[in-house]
Amino acid sequence: MKTSTVLRRMGLTSSALSVFFLPALLVKTPTALATTYSFTALPGVGAQSAAIGVNSTGTVVVGWEDDAAGTQQAFSYFNGVMTDLGTLGGTASYATAVNDSGTVMGGADMVGGGHEHAFSDSSGTMTDLGTLGGSYSAAWGINDSGHVVGWADNAADVKYAFEASPGLSMSKIPIYGELGIQSSAAYAINGTGTAVGKIEESGGSSYYAAIFQSDGYAADLGTLGGNASMAWSINDSGTVVGQAEVSSGTYHAFSYTAASGMRNLGTLGGSASYAYAVNASGVIVGLAENSAGNKHAFVYADGMMTDLNTVAVGLPNDFTLEYANDISSAGVIVGTGINGSGGYEAYILTPVPEPNTTALLAAIGVGLVLLKRRNNSVTLDGKSSSP
Repeated sequence: MKTSTVLRRMGLTSSALSVFFLPALLVKTPTALATTYSFTALPGVGAQSAAIGVNSTGTVVVGWEDDAAGTQQAFSYFNGVMTDLGTLGGTASYATAVNDSGTVMGGADMVGGGHEHAFSDSSGTMTDLGTLGGSYSAAWGINDSGHVVGWADNAADVKYAFEASPGLSMSKIPIYGELGIQSSAAYAINGTGTAVGKIEESGGSSYYAAIFQSDGYAADLGTLGGNASMAWSINDSGTVVGQAEVSSGTYHAFSYTAASGMRNLGTLGGSASYAYAVNASGVIVGLAENSAGNKHAFVYADGMMTDLNTVAVGLPNDFTLEYANDISSAGVIVGTGINGSGGYEAYILTPVPEPNTTALLAAIGVGLVLLKRRNNSVTLDGKSSSP
């Protein structure tokens, strides 16, 4: 609530002051979205970097950065320090997700290259999560219980969604009635253990966003009038976000709940948009094209999509926020932008909330009480007894 609005509602813009409505106004109005965000570019060794995941408290950020030789290396960023997580013996790696225990997920090259495996890193040591019998795998999501999801090749080099519980090897996420399914992938898992991702039909003609349920059923979330969709994130309330094809053939960001189904979140005036993450409050972030066809990072809350480039404080003139990849429960947003050199650069946006409404109203209330006391000190002849 804006300060001017609070003052106006309390009658402070008129000569007649009243404290009749003060108790009701002192109830704090929750704010889902910050007014502005403080911009921070993450330090890097090489020319480019990307921030892909953040934990729920907003304190640990993960992604990839170029090393001095220009090779991608997974990193974690905590308390202003960027840590190179290394590889599984190969040359390159990337990190995709981190939980509140600090366990990092991602993918890394094996010795000799040519093979990439999913990894976990909980104490500075990268652990190979293996595959489903093939050569490749990647971990994309982890919850605070340590359950990991992603995709992995089987012996026939077919990709399937996997789940790995703490201390156990990965296993294929079962899908009831798999006939007609060519491949699957899981990209996120919430605190209740529900995973989301995509399922591809045989022939590769289409794929659709799916919720992988514990009973082995995969719920098809549908599309927005096109032939394809995929889901990137799910919160503990069951809100799913991703992208779905519209009738024109482009993709639009969507949100999905069991109660309302799939909703088109629109764009920033352009033709396409993609939703990558949703936090506990239902605030969504992603990428959308503006009317000029440029890619801009967005935040979506209370039915409105906002271009993050318009609300980022301290954003350099030659830096464009393109991807908003994740958002914490505290509202911290991480992503990737284009810097003045034309390279990708990781960033953090820290919310700068409006003044606390409760504290503001309480202070005003004290002032009103003092004013009332002063008014009560007026004598019967209309003159104040105060100096």
